[in-house]
Parts: sequence; structure tokens; C-alpha cells
Amino acid sequence: MMVAMSEMRAVATVALRRKEAKQRTLSTRLVMLGAILGALILLTVYLLVTWQLPGTGPAPGASASQRLERLEAPVGSCLDWTRPDSSDIKKIDCAESHLFEITAVIDLNGKYPKGAPYPSQELWRQINEETCKPKSKDYMGGKLDPFGKFSVTAIRPSQETWTEDDDRAMRCGLQVVGRSQMLYPSKKSAKNNDQSNVYPIGTCLGIDGKTSWDPVDCAKPHAYEIVFVVDLGKRFTEGPPSPTEQATYLADACAKPLEEYGATAEVLKAKNLLPVPDTIKEDSWAAGSRLANCKIAAKLPGDPSPGLAPISGSVKGSVAVGQQQAPPAPKVDPGTPAKPIAG
Repeated sequence: MMVAMSEMRAVATVALRRKEAKQRTLSTRLVMLGAILGALILLTVYLLVTWQLPGTGPAPGASASQRLERLEAPVGSCLDWTRPDSSDIKKIDCAESHLFEITAVIDLNGKYPKGAPYPSQELWRQINEETCKPKSKDYMGGKLDPFGKFSVTAIRPSQETWTEDDDRAMRCGLQVVGRSQMLYPSKKSAKNNDQSNVYPIGTCLGIDGKTSWDPVDCAKPHAYEIVFVVDLGKRFTEGPPSPTEQATYLADACAKPLEEYGATAEVLKAKNLLPVPDTIKEDSWAAGSRLANCKIAAKLPGDPSPGLAPISGSVKGSVAVGQQQAPPAPKVDPGTPAKPIAG
């Protein structure tokens, strides 16, 4: 009888714990859903500006074009370098970590024959927009996510080689470019790489004023902490779901990972943090992107606009949410290869 009573108490204890766990998950889900739906109204316009958007990224050092003439680097080749001026540029297997994948080799002689003045920065941007973007999209089989992690850039002739050697060879390519314009490594060909703009779990994205920035050590002030990555393709198998449909699903999909990460509803409330998952835009969905970040942020107190507050520390430990707007992020030379994060 004593054994039976003991077993009954053990079963009851397990059942109670399961009930409490379900209640905690439900609580986290409700917080998630409320926060996400609120964020869709409050933060959508702001995040279109603050979340990393690709575009015409910084070109490697212009003299790289001349060095590439000595390398056999046709379309589909991947390149890597470590020096800010790319003076050590080299061809590398795309399976390895690299900074640039060639999508097209363009001869500009037709429009800019011998004696033509060297293009201005604005004209180079126009050439990139009119030439490299469509060529890169073709290289990707017509599917290039305009909001994904890859930016369309180009290795162009230097002013010296343009004038003295009549160098008109421009190599279009794809790179991972941070908001700081620093370059981040990629592995595998972009053709075989998911284009979704997601980060490894535990990554913290720095802050620049009220906007997000490049990855930083979580001990430093940051705008977001990545908690989980959700594959929306497992739930939505046809056309792109609406932002509200995505939000409702993400409330469930992110709830348990948040808890397991240490970001329960109680913790989020106590630390004044807000779950702000990504939603996927129609153009991104059409390009095949299906992954979305579950991330944590904090709203800048008293700010009439939906600005982001600086957070110091991971949600797993001690967290401090700043009451004032963060200072501007340190500036770097565009095109500088990013260094590994310490810490």
C-alpha cells in the first residue's frame, strides 16, 4: 500500500510539472503573440529601415581587378582576401569561406571606349544597378532575394588602370555585406545557399543610434539577440502567407525555443524585453527564402518613434536596457573584411 501511494504521488508530481510547463509555454506564447502583433503595427515601418537591407555593397580594392587578370577566375569562381585593400586576393574553392562570388564578367569598352573619363561613384552605382543586378539575378536562376543576405557588388578597374591600361573589365559578384559595409564570409556557392537573412542562434546585432548594426559580443550594447531560426516553409507550403499569418504561427514556433533559451514570459517582462521575430516579404518568398529569426529587442523608453534601446548582456544572464539612445556605431572603411567576434 505504501509503495502504491508513493507511486501515485510520483505520478501526480509528474503530471503537475507537465501542467506547469504547458502553462508557462502558453504564457510565453500569449506574450509572443501580443508582442508580435503589436510590433507589426508599431515597428514594421521602422524595421524596413533598420533591419539589414542589401544593395550595392562596397567594391573590393579597385586594384583587385588588375590582380585578377593574372588569375583564372571565370564566372562561378569564389574569391577571398584578408587585407582591407584586398591586395592578397586569391581564388578559392566555393566550399571554403570566401568573400566574393563572381556572377558575371563585363567588358565596358562598348560604352566607355579609350579616352572615356573614369566614372564617378554615382555612375559606378548606376552601372552596378543596370548591369550587375540583372546579371547576378540571371546567375541565380532568376531568384535573388532583394532583402536577403547577399548584396550585388563589383570589382572594377582602378582609375590608374582605367586611364593607363584601358582596363574596362568589371566583375559582378555576390557578397555578404553588413550595415557597416564590412564584408562577412560565406560558405558554399550562393546558388546552393539559403538566401534568408538569418544569423546563428546566440548572435547579437549591434546598435547604431536607434537602428541595428553588425554582429557584436552580447556583452556590448546591441539591438537584437537571436534566439532561434524558424523555417516557415514547413507550415506554409504554397503562396506567401500574410504578415499576420506569419505572426500567429511564429508565436507558437518561437515560444518553446524562447523558454529553452531562458527568455520566458516572466523573464522578458522583468527585463523589459520584447520578442520581435522577422516576417518574410513577398519578393523574398518568391526567391525561395523561408527562414526567419526569432529575436529579442527593447523599445527605447519615451521615444515617440519605434526606436530600439541599447541592450547590454544576454537574456540568459544579467541584462541592462539603456534609457537613452545609443551613440553612433564606430565607422570602418567600406569593404574591410570582418574579424571574428571576441567573447
